[in-house]
Amino acid sequence: MNPVRAYLSGSVQRWHMNPAMARTGQSDADHQGRCVHLLLVLHPCPSAALIRAVATHDGGELDAGDLSYDFKRQNPGIAAGHAAFEDVARQAIFGPDPELTLDEARWVKLIDRLERACWCLTACPQEYARPASGWLKAESFLLLTADDLGCGIAVRGLLHDLKGGLW
Repeated sequence: MNPVRAYLSGSVQRWHMNPAMARTGQSDADHQGRCVHLLLVLHPCPSAALIRAVATHDGGELDAGDLSYDFKRQNPGIAAGHAAFEDVARQAIFGPDPELTLDEARWVKLIDRLERACWCLTACPQEYARPASGWLKAESFLLLTADDLGCGIAVRGLLHDLKGGLW
């Protein structure tokens, strides 16, 4: 584990590959902190391993960088190699990944995606509403996962409130 690199890992700038959101100013520290907050209010009793996983899930981006979802989707081979490198980098900084159940792994993905949606809704709502941006399609998947994990009503309420109740 490396305390200096752990601290510095939070400074990685998110959204740099997204022209609409590149200047919204979110760092990995902000993102991961908000992810932990969301987990604590949505999960009835998160384990220490789940909290740790959520708090450090993007730590390897200090070395690997942050590739956009669209890039990863269009280049699955590169994305797989990048993910493997990011995993090694994260573990070099924070130690071995905690062992998670399948449901806990699903919670990590849900919370990561939910925080992205919440950031977009608050920092760049016009991008969220733009049909070609893909946010509304992603929201549908997010809500299905939230329903399956038992927090769908709370997630719907959160997204509704962040939309200002307008749409």
